[in-house]
Amino acid sequence: MKIDKKALFGLVGGLGLYLATRKKTSTSTTGQTGAGQVYRVVSSAGGTGSTGGTGSTGGTGSTGGTGSTGGTGSTGGTTTPTNNTVTLVGLTYDVNTHGATLYVYSAYDLDVRLSRKDGTALAGFGWNHTDYRQAIGNNTYPNYNKALVYNPATLGTGGIEPNKQYVLAFRNRATNQTFSVEFTSPTANQDSPLKVYGLDGANSTAPAPTPTQPVGADKYFNFPFTPIPDTGARPANGQIVFQNGRIKLIRDLNAGGAIIHVSENGGANFVNRYDIGRLLPISSYMGPNPYNHPDFPKGPGWERFMMNPLEAGDYKNNASQVIAYGYDAATGTHYTKNIAKNFPMENYETGTNYEVWSRLIGENVVRNWYKVSINQANDERQERDANGNLKRYQGEFQEAPILYGNDVYRYTAFYGPNGVVMRDLSNPANDLETTPTVEPWYALGNGSRFIGVTGPDQFSFNTRTDGDEEPGATGGEFGSRARYVANLIGRQIDPVDTLYYVFDVVVGSIDEIRQASTAHQSSNRANNKPAYSFAQNRGDWFTQNATTNDRATGGKLIVTHTQGNAAVYSPNLPFNAADVSTIYVRMKNSSPETQLAIGFKKAGQLDSDTVDPAQGKQQMVQFAVPNDGAVHTVAVQMQGTWRWDGIVNQFYITNWNRNENPVSGRTWEIESVTYYDPATPPAAPANPGNTEPTTSTTARPIPGTGYVITANQNVMKITQTAVNGLVRLSDTSGYVLPAGYHKVYYVENTRYIDALPATLFTPGQQINITCIVTRSTTGLDLYQYETDPTFIIGWAQSIVLISTT
Repeated sequence: MKIDKKALFGLVGGLGLYLATRKKTSTSTTGQTGAGQVYRVVSSAGGTGSTGGTGSTGGTGSTGGTGSTGGTGSTGGTTTPTNNTVTLVGLTYDVNTHGATLYVYSAYDLDVRLSRKDGTALAGFGWNHTDYRQAIGNNTYPNYNKALVYNPATLGTGGIEPNKQYVLAFRNRATNQTFSVEFTSPTANQDSPLKVYGLDGANSTAPAPTPTQPVGADKYFNFPFTPIPDTGARPANGQIVFQNGRIKLIRDLNAGGAIIHVSENGGANFVNRYDIGRLLPISSYMGPNPYNHPDFPKGPGWERFMMNPLEAGDYKNNASQVIAYGYDAATGTHYTKNIAKNFPMENYETGTNYEVWSRLIGENVVRNWYKVSINQANDERQERDANGNLKRYQGEFQEAPILYGNDVYRYTAFYGPNGVVMRDLSNPANDLETTPTVEPWYALGNGSRFIGVTGPDQFSFNTRTDGDEEPGATGGEFGSRARYVANLIGRQIDPVDTLYYVFDVVVGSIDEIRQASTAHQSSNRANNKPAYSFAQNRGDWFTQNATTNDRATGGKLIVTHTQGNAAVYSPNLPFNAADVSTIYVRMKNSSPETQLAIGFKKAGQLDSDTVDPAQGKQQMVQFAVPNDGAVHTVAVQMQGTWRWDGIVNQFYITNWNRNENPVSGRTWEIESVTYYDPATPPAAPANPGNTEPTTSTTARPIPGTGYVITANQNVMKITQTAVNGLVRLSDTSGYVLPAGYHKVYYVENTRYIDALPATLFTPGQQINITCIVTRSTTGLDLYQYETDPTFIIGWAQSIVLISTT
């Protein structure tokens, strides 16, 4: 069952941060025989090795020695020329024997050549090392699909020597294109592939991975949110299974369609299934608070709970009713629609519907789009104002999503202001409350393999262990003890309203989860500078101690105060303080208070960190807005303000004097909040501002493309050519590249290719293609767009359905 979440619903204090870190200490493991390796790699933490098996080149394995306890890892290398062939290179290594196995990921048949950078002749390997040799298919480790074994001449002689500089040359067998990587060999045993080259370089400590999506893409990937027709067919046992070689994810129609299982490579379920209040659902919160009904009793401890439509069901294990299910074979998308139960009440059906579209988008990623439709007129009991209208309430935090994890996975991870933070949730001192983060993801795992959740709004988390206080608490997939990790998103919910979400579920390493997070626009902080216009809608702004007008604002956001300390909050989207010297607020103030303030919180801060009583300072800037009935644009100077530096996650507008008494009739009418003067806006603000999902798929069409997502120039036109029953794709746009610019393509899971591949596709396939016009020649440095907007000047993205003719 779910445990008390009252801490979610505080005022400003509910936005607190607790970021003291504790790094996980590695434990020793016994060395193991490496599959397909000639030379066993001994555990880096010690333990006696076992005898190596027969390697892929036919040599006999050597007896393992004692594991090394330290040493310097491989250093990052440079690449020449442009890499259009290889995306990841790793090395397992035995420092005692000099034996190694090279692991590679490439979508192409591949030849490899190894040499010493200083020209020293190599000894061993079983073939002429000056020649290229084909890498063999191998799936021993996730993320790698090819391998090549390197034997020493004799044990400890020749081979790959420690702490030496080597050059790996790769040749694409289809195109003869070549690419090379320089690396320094390890000085310690590596019992799993040590990355010597990858998308973010070797052993990268860079603050953010390379973006994989162009700036300007729709927050929801321009998903149309169109229901898939229900044919009446249902999956076996009500379970919708998404599975490939890496990930297995199950949604269960007997649990409202919620996610009940996520695992990697057949491993243990990451999700706790103790009851229907656990799992991996979205949990919505809205007024009335508390919400009670005499005909629907609440369970013990839930009496003070607000309205809480839960995707899965209620506290008595009554599932939310699934009223529609559809499947689109062309895209592999499953669709469900339910009527949500109010979690704290027994068998209470709310006026809230969850519609969900899910599909695999990669070998270890399932993407999930949500449309949450609320109509409180359909609830069993409504609260209405004196005019008979449904009452409005302040904003609340939504758990979107909430992960109750199998307690065997005890480590949670996220990206703080100083890098990746990992905390052991078996220690209550490591619990977190509404913790702002820098990158849009969180993870739960065993310290090396994780389930990750990433999306455009995943910047604030609660974590803890639930169920420990229950007598006889048990762990595991079905145990009462679970790890609780929830993404908290502030939302203002109208009595009749629609909310949209998208998030990806990822399995793998922290590096893989971070890389997946770059698919989301908000992962690039340059996109998050405040550029909010309320001309059309209020977007994701929300209030505390106040209400607002409808989501469709009609030109302005009207904030009506309901009690003291009224405030209106921006979305939680981190941006660089250095990029925002001034915040311009355009508003009319219908309140006796003319002194207002902007307060802010930064990544890595506790609530207590925003004030310094000893110095009499607080993270708040005072500004004046006359209450003369006119609209004023006020430039609030942020640069030079105490602690306006680093990364700012969220800001809010409130009264400087917070003792409002009485509050009746006090309103603010806000037209915009921007980093630029609204009288002279830039040609293209970095932040698209208050964006609602795109429901049309014809925005800015490019002639000849299939299903156009978006584009800002006619840079790509996809043409299909039949070849012996298969189809080849080519770009026939004829776009003339300006001097110094190049085209970079992404085709499904490939990376950074400068021409569409000669691959022949099967009719009926759906292929996602992105084209970028950039000064980059590798695609590895697109992040330069953050400081140089001319680095990328055009892009297009298209989903192409391969023709059946």
